Amino acid sequence: FDYFSAEKLQQQVAWARQALERAQADSSVHLALPVYHHPAYSNVAVHVKEDRGVQEHFVELFRRYSKVKATFAGHVHSYERIPNNGIQHIVTGGGGSPRFRLKTGKNRRYRDLYPKEDIAVRDFHYLRLISEAPGVRVEMVMLSKDGWSVGDSFQLKSTGIKVF
Repeated sequence: FDYFSAEKLQQQVAWARQALERAQADSSVHLALPVYHHPAYSNVAVHVKEDRGVQEHFVELFRRYSKVKATFAGHVHSYERIPNNGIQHIVTGGGGSPRFRLKTGKNRRYRDLYPKEDIAVRDFHYLRLISEAPGVRVEMVMLSKDGWSVGDSFQLKSTGIKVF
């Protein structure tokens, strides 16, 4: 947001709103899954943190559309699954760079649905999305000392399986 003029920000929000309105109106679209760079919510312990601009300008917009069940962001080099008002906000920055430490326990800012929520430094990972009635299964596939395995898995329910 530091690099956007007010006009550019308005254009970005208008574009997102139009895309979500089209998805919401299209009966063949069952899920809308926004993907962006800076996370709206994170428990990261280092200088990088969640972006209030994303919360203010985009999360509020996402909440208006029932087909938005999850969002995906990177930037924080870790994995988190943070629920907020019926939307799961996934932080997936788990490849390549040194991993970031997360705040855990009573120091955590947000509830994290990751099954091993008290692990501060999480394994390298990628996400796999699988069309699966009645929706999409999201799997966080992590690389640990024992090899690749599924570290988190959850379903985004919809009335169909076509993703916008």
